[in-house]
Amino acid sequence: MDNIQAVSVTTPTLHKDAQMFRQSHDMIIIDSGGRDSATFRSAIMAADLFIIPVLPSVFDIYATGETLSLLRECLALKDVEARLFLNQLQPHTLMAREAEEALKEMANEAECQVLTTRLHHRAGYKNAVATGQGVLEHDPRGKAAAETSALYKEIVGIIFPGQLEPQRGGE
Repeated sequence: MDNIQAVSVTTPTLHKDAQMFRQSHDMIIIDSGGRDSATFRSAIMAADLFIIPVLPSVFDIYATGETLSLLRECLALKDVEARLFLNQLQPHTLMAREAEEALKEMANEAECQVLTTRLHHRAGYKNAVATGQGVLEHDPRGKAAAETSALYKEIVGIIFPGQLEPQRGGE
């Protein structure tokens, strides 16, 4: 993961602009935020795999329904594989159980899946940001690093079935 390149593209033509990176990069990650806008819709159209992180709260689950509606609109124009995943989960709580159930139901209706990996509500994420590092740099043996690595492996396994890493050097 040494060949990472960050580029800021905030135009509603993101789905066209991203094409220039496809020939030189194995994986393109677009972090678009979750607010409905022309750029957000363009990001969905640029995606082969659209990952929707969901916080375990009533408001976030409701907003996920709106995001899935936008996804359905985009699916009329392009096939996009989608996955939901729980972020900042506090295990063994009523809200966690309800969020799990709600996500499974939404995934079934939207004909997508829920990722197996969950990111839990951990101080490690906040501590890493406070030091200007990622969790793998800050505490490589910590639980947050293990969760992040598991999420990466699960996503890579979807994009590159049977491989642990992209084959070329770029990401």
